[in-house]
Amino acid sequence: MNPRPTAHVVCSSAPGLRRALIALVLSALPAAALCQPASVSLVDAAYLSAANSGQVNPQQFTVEAKFRADGPGYGQTSDPVGATIVAKPSQNTSGGWIAAWSLSWSPTTNHVAFFVSHVFDAVGTVVYSNAVIQQGSAAHVAASFDGFFLRLYINGELDASVAAAQPGVYVRTADQIVIGAGNYSQTFSRRWQGSIDDVRVWDYARSTQDIRDGAWCQLSQGPRPGLLANWVFDSQSSVDVSGNAHDASFIPPEAASFAGPLSQTPPTFASPSDSTICPEGTAIFALSVVGSAPLSYQWQVNIGTPQAPQWCDLSDLEPGGGCMGNSGGGPSHASFNGSWSPTLSISALLPADARQYRCTVTNSCGSITSQPAALILCAADFDCDGTIDFFDYDAFVTCFEGVFCPPGKSADFDGDGAADFFDYDAFVVAFETGC
Repeated sequence: MNPRPTAHVVCSSAPGLRRALIALVLSALPAAALCQPASVSLVDAAYLSAANSGQVNPQQFTVEAKFRADGPGYGQTSDPVGATIVAKPSQNTSGGWIAAWSLSWSPTTNHVAFFVSHVFDAVGTVVYSNAVIQQGSAAHVAASFDGFFLRLYINGELDASVAAAQPGVYVRTADQIVIGAGNYSQTFSRRWQGSIDDVRVWDYARSTQDIRDGAWCQLSQGPRPGLLANWVFDSQSSVDVSGNAHDASFIPPEAASFAGPLSQTPPTFASPSDSTICPEGTAIFALSVVGSAPLSYQWQVNIGTPQAPQWCDLSDLEPGGGCMGNSGGGPSHASFNGSWSPTLSISALLPADARQYRCTVTNSCGSITSQPAALILCAADFDCDGTIDFFDYDAFVTCFEGVFCPPGKSADFDGDGAADFFDYDAFVVAFETGC
């Protein structure tokens, strides 16, 4: 089974011009559905397999994963090598060094093991972690081989290293990458029991700083220099999101199972749509963000022009529309609520408030800023019911003649302080132009 994410867009349309809701439907990719973070859950001796490719046979490499053992595993896991997290093993063979490389955890010692085979069934090198990872605890592990040393990193820090017995890596071209199982017998054994997340394979030995920076944070989807494969398991998918198409399959197919993520994810969302409301209405910009907590929000307004934007944090706006002592040009009258929350409401609007707005969302894994969304005031919607029709015309005439004005409305349509023919003419132009 190799479930792929289904791409779709969930849209929240404005219920009318009176009150607009912009829903930011989140995705790591434009116009795609939200990716729900997950890890793969391996129980009952299930595992995953990705077909071999010449691309995934580097002589120097780094392999990373997050893991949590919920049990001792299945089959031959009682020695210091233990249960396999991820490996490139040979199938239906036996011997001493029969996997190109293997990363595992032992339920007996609670240590991580990493080995590389240099000569099939003859020469290899192994390094064990100093750190103890107890069953039930989540950890990030990275293992690298630069041709001279094997190194193990636990939770972003160098934990152990050993000189390699030989410089090369033995690779058998038919061997696949296996997540949650290894060999060491006539069939795959040493199978994992628990959760595995964010399995990455690189074609070089990564630096300590690179490993530390990305230890607990999920990588954004798509190609990166040196990244050969990246299984994040989001949206219950075993697709390789590196762009290299090393998709994994469950063995057996019906064993597909997922759990909550072990990784922290940066915030993601798609850009908002423009919002059109009547001046007496309230605009609501609502973010629905996927990303690890805590999340911080900062809404901004463009006090410049769309061609030459000048973005100002709403918290820095000054009376008259200036920003931290700069010249005016931004909202001068609007009332803002939720400048540091996922939902921003804007009310008491004047023409100067019809600006572009955006939001920056930040967590420990990074930040993202939405594309600008325009707030458009539609004065022709005189009765503020969300449509421009004859009822608006009738409502304006009734107000102009002094019979009745909708709440917040006056016959002074052009705002010059007097209700006269110029207001009638201005409304007709607006009505015929629309919004």
